[in-house]
Amino acid sequence: MNRKIAIIGGGIGGLTAAAFLQKSGQDVVVFEQAAELKEVGAGTGLWCNATYYLSKLSITQEFWDSVATPIDSLEIATPEGLALPKVSISDIKLPDEQKSYIVHRNDLHRALVERVGLDSIQTGHRLACLQETESGVELQFENGNTTHADVVIGADGLRSRVRSSLFGEEPPSYSGQVCYRGIAKIASESPGLIREIQGKGLRASVLALGKDQVYWWATRCCPEDESHPMERRQEDLLKWFSDWPYQVPEAIAATDPTQILRNNLYDRPPIPKWYTNRVCLIGDAAHPTTPNFGQGACLAIEDAALISELLEKQSEPVRAFAEFQNLRSKRCYDIVKQSRLFGDIGALASPLLVQLRNWMIRLSPSAITRRALQKQISYRHSIKH
Repeated sequence: MNRKIAIIGGGIGGLTAAAFLQKSGQDVVVFEQAAELKEVGAGTGLWCNATYYLSKLSITQEFWDSVATPIDSLEIATPEGLALPKVSISDIKLPDEQKSYIVHRNDLHRALVERVGLDSIQTGHRLACLQETESGVELQFENGNTTHADVVIGADGLRSRVRSSLFGEEPPSYSGQVCYRGIAKIASESPGLIREIQGKGLRASVLALGKDQVYWWATRCCPEDESHPMERRQEDLLKWFSDWPYQVPEAIAATDPTQILRNNLYDRPPIPKWYTNRVCLIGDAAHPTTPNFGQGACLAIEDAALISELLEKQSEPVRAFAEFQNLRSKRCYDIVKQSRLFGDIGALASPLLVQLRNWMIRLSPSAITRRALQKQISYRHSIKH
């Protein structure tokens, strides 16, 4: 059934949804609030639970080979060099041979824009309000433009205007941590390895992003309202991480100081419904998660693939949306909860608790990590037709 579908938000989730909906024959327009299409200048992990669905949009092995680094193993370590034995991805039983990657968000974003087409994307459109009617949804934007759609997909992130229009304003839940990110022109000493280093109230990782550069991130505990001027970030980070191993200070020092990003880390508690009769939330608009498992973009991609299938299957959008939330909520909220807990443990600052955590790292069998990772990345949705 052909419908006119408006997608609010031109990030990875919104563009993936648009590409899948177009593929199923829907008339889709993406409305993005930014004046131009671009993504955050940082890397992201895309586990095979996401690349499986992207492959259905003809994002092929050739694309990954040209811009991304495959993930082959992961480990947790301390600044003193204590490490849990590596977990090899090849040891995890998966339903197919799909691979996982570290990729620059800009590269993935460009690939999705190419599949959707610029004619189907309108920038400079920040949602002001929406109103459902018997015949559809009326949308009004802050630039004065209005439009009508049969269905609206809210893919506008953590502080979703669609969500607040439907369910009211509610502040997100601050994790107590802030994350710094950057890209440095140095070669990785351990390409393919995701290594999270956990210190006293500090965490960091350096990840290969192609042959000649790395993507790094670092977190620290701080008040939600703390400010940190751009001109001080690199100097302070080098002070905090000066003696850390695994290329952490080297990556920070090699980054353009004006390109070091800083964001507080948030999630949200579950809500009873993600949808109304003609409007549904996906991705971070529905179930934002802290990035500790690298599953935020992956969950949005899963959402996009599933909701397009359900809208094609169901004649009434509300039935598609109800089935969508029924199929997605447990998986998504489990990851939100576990990601928050993992981040809390990694950010412990008490010397006694850090010692206990490190002791657990040393004694924990890698099979536990392997089983947890398998559950996350082996996901492939199944619906009854």
